[in-house]
Amino acid sequence: MHVAVGFVATAASAQCPIETLVSPSPTADRFGNGLAMNDRHLIVIDSRDTGSDGVFVYRREPSGSWVFDAALDAPGNLADVSLFGDRAIVTVFFAGVCSGPAAYVYELRDSAWVRTETICGLMSQPYGVVLNEDLFAIQSGSSSVVVFRNIDGEWTFVERLANPDSPSTSSAFGVGMAMSERSVFIGAYRERVPAGPGGAVYVYERTLSGPLALKQKLVAPDVHNAPAFGTSISIAGDLLVIGGYLSPRSYEDQGAVYVYRLIDDQWQLEQELTHSNPGENDQFGVAVATDGQRIVASARYADTRFRSAGRVYVFERDGTGSWIQTQAFDHQDPTYGYGTVLGLGAGVVAAGPGGGFVDLVDLNQDCCRPDLDDDGVLTIFDYLAFQTLFDAQDARADFDDDGVLTIFDFLVFQSDFVDGCD
Repeated sequence: MHVAVGFVATAASAQCPIETLVSPSPTADRFGNGLAMNDRHLIVIDSRDTGSDGVFVYRREPSGSWVFDAALDAPGNLADVSLFGDRAIVTVFFAGVCSGPAAYVYELRDSAWVRTETICGLMSQPYGVVLNEDLFAIQSGSSSVVVFRNIDGEWTFVERLANPDSPSTSSAFGVGMAMSERSVFIGAYRERVPAGPGGAVYVYERTLSGPLALKQKLVAPDVHNAPAFGTSISIAGDLLVIGGYLSPRSYEDQGAVYVYRLIDDQWQLEQELTHSNPGENDQFGVAVATDGQRIVASARYADTRFRSAGRVYVFERDGTGSWIQTQAFDHQDPTYGYGTVLGLGAGVVAAGPGGGFVDLVDLNQDCCRPDLDDDGVLTIFDYLAFQTLFDAQDARADFDDDGVLTIFDFLVFQSDFVDGCD
């Protein structure tokens, strides 16, 4: 199909991936199947690295660029990673020193990452882990969460939590978790509620010492649709974001994301989010992240120009305070399950399919998207480049971010071209 010059349409500004990270280790083959990110650090793990350095740390430079910092010594079969400030927790399914599962504690000291503690006795296989200040929690097995607290400089086991409503069933308690300075959020996406297996999120209040206190149970407003509510959770201040990746909307297993706000000491539903190009089995909400200003959510099997390749969506508030989609992006090459892993720090999104690479997309930095020949100016050659990409069904010609190439992509391209690039 060829498109012709002559139409003008309005479009939101777009951003571009600033870098694609691949493993710095020659022995890694699952680089990016787990990550943790904040404003200063990005940690990417490779659970099948055949060496002992499958934990890769990147740091954010004052210029805003992300550079490789170190490979951490983490012997064992890596499970997950969490990051808070200059401290990280890495869980492993088996560590020789423990003759079983373990958690490694790392801290940045004098510009170098140091393993400060190895914690054995995790009771069962560790999966997800979350860390905040002096507390961390690990999903232990398929139905419980173990909690450790830093007491007098040493990490100490304090309690083991089970689903308070279904302690003897496998409700996936702990598959989704998040932690703030005041609360711990534990998802149980298989939890049966009165209308069916819709999922739930349990909110625990942190105390100065002693066990956590159950504060609130959250369920989706449409539990009869079995949305797998609580699969993914992210918290920033008084904003809580929960994914329900199997929630049917216009399509089966389309997925939905639920936004909560803390009001009068209770979490109340503020808005439900859906994405712009829904389809069957998109699984929107399988991963979520928020910094309080933006919400990022992925649909790992959304159709792009590659079937079921996956896409990541960015939401921001409009003038009325409602959350609206402002951007969507995916990987340039065929990639199945894009957005399975997701992070957000310093306005940069880290996203990948769960192995092979991690994309970094800077949401703060405008991208001159219509400059397709990358010469710094907009000329007729950019029109020619667009035509070539469009004819080749190349991802870069999908200017309206709907996953297919149509005349509307040209309309958006022309609008961006006319607007120019600052």
